Amino acid sequence: MKLRENHMIICMGSLITTRLVLSSTSCFPKNPIPSLYKLEDIRSQPHVVHQIFLGTSLGLELAIVLLAEDIEDHRTQPIPLCSSQLRLQDNVSMYMTKTRVNFLRTQIVENAICKQSYLQNESAYITENSICVQNSDVAKDCELTTKGDPLLHEGQLCGINVYGPNCVEGDINGDIYVNIFKALDFIERIVKRTDEI
Repeated sequence: MKLRENHMIICMGSLITTRLVLSSTSCFPKNPIPSLYKLEDIRSQPHVVHQIFLGTSLGLELAIVLLAEDIEDHRTQPIPLCSSQLRLQDNVSMYMTKTRVNFLRTQIVENAICKQSYLQNESAYITENSICVQNSDVAKDCELTTKGDPLLHEGQLCGINVYGPNCVEGDINGDIYVNIFKALDFIERIVKRTDEI
């Protein structure tokens, strides 16, 4: 799903229930105003944002967006969440949606690779809740990821791209993702809270 702020696409998001979408906290200011945002589905239908929950205080760069109404379209279905911890060298699919939907079959790599990739970016940091995923060594391909892009493993959502790409031609590039398996408690708490809204 595309996240729009004042009609501009700023990030992507992944539907996890008929009303909840996961994205990155780097898409939002500290105290986001829900009325400034809309989420757009596969048919370019806009959906009103009711509330935004940020996991920053828990060390999670994960944003959970609550829609005002359920999405009831068979073409837009929630994706299951990661049921196990990813390990180094696990095979994953990195979705790259900056221009159109592409994906790269790649693997989990050591956090040191992401530290090197984001060395010049002072606002980017890696926490114990982060996963580093190898991106392409070809800059024009590497630059196709964007904030909020999903990371899939065996058909499950296991990561959300935090900062978008930071690419160097011919280098080993890494993208930083929120580790969804480590965020499950936070997500489940928000799901319970929003069931009552």
